[in-house]
Amino acid sequence: MTGDPLYWWSARDLATAIRRRELSAREVMRAHLDRIEEVNGRVRAVVSPLPASAALRLADEADRAAARGDALGPLHGLPTAVKDLMDVRGFPTTHGSAAHAAAPPATVDSVLAARLRAAGALIVGKTNTPEYGLGTLTTNPLFGTTVTPWDLSRHAGGSSGGAAAAVAAGMLPIADGSDSGGSLRYPAAFCNVVGLRPTPGTVPSGRRGDGWSPHAVLGPMARGSGDAALLLSAISGLDPGWPLSWVEDPASLADLEPVDLSRVRLAWSADAGGLEVSGEVRQVHAAARAALERAGATVVDAEPDFTHADRLWETVEMFEFFAGARPEAAADPRGLAADPRGSRLGVDAESGGSQPDADVDPRGSRLGGEAGPRGHRPGLDAESSGYRPGVDAGPRGSRLGGEAGPRGHRPGLDAESSGYRPGVDAGPRGSRLGGEAGASGYRPDYLRNVEQGRRTTAAELADALARRTDLFRDTARLLADHDALVLPAAPVVPPPMDLEWVTKVDGVAYDRYFRWQRLANRITATAHPALVTPAGWTPAGLPVGLQVVGRYRGDRRLLSLGAAIERALGHAARRPPL
Repeated sequence: MTGDPLYWWSARDLATAIRRRELSAREVMRAHLDRIEEVNGRVRAVVSPLPASAALRLADEADRAAARGDALGPLHGLPTAVKDLMDVRGFPTTHGSAAHAAAPPATVDSVLAARLRAAGALIVGKTNTPEYGLGTLTTNPLFGTTVTPWDLSRHAGGSSGGAAAAVAAGMLPIADGSDSGGSLRYPAAFCNVVGLRPTPGTVPSGRRGDGWSPHAVLGPMARGSGDAALLLSAISGLDPGWPLSWVEDPASLADLEPVDLSRVRLAWSADAGGLEVSGEVRQVHAAARAALERAGATVVDAEPDFTHADRLWETVEMFEFFAGARPEAAADPRGLAADPRGSRLGVDAESGGSQPDADVDPRGSRLGGEAGPRGHRPGLDAESSGYRPGVDAGPRGSRLGGEAGPRGHRPGLDAESSGYRPGVDAGPRGSRLGGEAGASGYRPDYLRNVEQGRRTTAAELADALARRTDLFRDTARLLADHDALVLPAAPVVPPPMDLEWVTKVDGVAYDRYFRWQRLANRITATAHPALVTPAGWTPAGLPVGLQVVGRYRGDRRLLSLGAAIERALGHAARRPPL
């Protein structure tokens, strides 16, 4: 390790060296700032960077704390950046949208950012994300397309693409992401890094709305499972405002050791119940299986019953779009409440559009606070206002505070469920979803999802919720006899950067943007933790990832297994030729 540039050191080694005063935080910061300067212009991963002089002042203060003998957090002195859907005090939250190009710096940290600072991390910028977090590829009108460091003509994935690319390129040792339909997992696969979608509730959030949903989660990214565990130790744990939060001893995460693969039994799925997977991904996946068997693991073909997974996921997603639209519909009856056919989306006829107290934030304003002059809400406190752009999506994938401005911008929609793909998605009547907003001020794809959710019957919703429970139990039964379920992380290699989304895999064409995400969506529906770790390489040198699904609340064991897989396969140690 000592022969490598500091930006290639592991987060664990850097933190240990800073704590022992073998390295200064300034040295570590300078190395990463220089790396950002060197490669970020080509990768476009770190956005809204802190000036170098300010970043070095943070590092100097970290060094003074170490010299004083202060108690140091697990991330003390490590530079990081936060996904540009989360508020960080002192930084603008642009959501990757021109509507927020002039957003002022946030005045309050999100729950995640506050935990990072408390652990000693030094936040030096934001990481790029698609507009409003829409989709599993990262491109937006403010900062452009984030590309994988392994091929600068191909996507890094999304919506945590900036985080994955920055870590893969050595610009950051660790970074955060979010995931409801693959937003941690697809970028990890495309950038040859590790991304963990943890057990729901592991990383608390400050979002309002349905806090009981297992759908959207926050999680860590790193170049190895050990570093991902270190980051998770800092951002996980109980939170009185997050009902699903739970405790796994942070110290046990920080002291992670690889498991013995000879004692591991893996359930193996080539395609998650018959989904389309490209031939080159299948080849790498099969080679990884053979390598793990040679390393001593027992591998058997087995998987849960995914028969109803797609239907239940879509039913719940669309219903939650409708649920998420109700506060805005009531607050703005001329906007979302009036759809093109004249129905009032999300407004109770009996209540005349009024909303219960739960739909009002602590200051009495509607969820998301008052809209700014262009209809967006820059710089709000995510914890108090309820406006949680991007990461803090509820199970519907829409974001509280998602009302459109007069130009049709929709702050806070989640691409993993909204379908907003500018100029690409075709609507049911041949319209191009993501095109011009209609008379209501909302884009057709969003209205389509809300309307689909509004039409959900009680029986359909009851069936979906029951089937989600069935899938959880079926997965739990499978994992009672196996240490993990392993399947491909993504159906294709990193796609060319000119694609809006992947419309065809293995000869099968898709009619909706989320069809190519089903390898992730089906696992989301199980509510079990999922780790993506490097699987290998195509003949063209493109990375492929393994998706490893662990037992519910077995995140530490899953990360230990990830570390063992990385040691056996050896692919996580490879560095891009930047």
